[in-house]
Amino acid sequence: MGAIQVVLRRVRRAWIATQVELHERYSVGRLHRLKVYMDTLSTSRMVAICLLTPLPCIVLAILFETFPLAPPGDGIRANGV
Repeated sequence: MGAIQVVLRRVRRAWIATQVELHERYSVGRLHRLKVYMDTLSTSRMVAICLLTPLPCIVLAILFETFPLAPPGDGIRANGV
């Protein structure tokens, strides 16, 4: 087995170990912190989170659409972006 495969296997194991969703259980402390957060969350903060969370993705999508591109018929090398 190559060294790259060993490194990739270790990275994969570390990644899976950090993912709570993959273990199908939550610790009591984590559930308690979630309950406290939900109980203390203000309506204005909840609305702000819902409205502002997708904002970076929307901004990036708009930025990508603003790049001037040459017509497709000109070929791949016609775009200097």
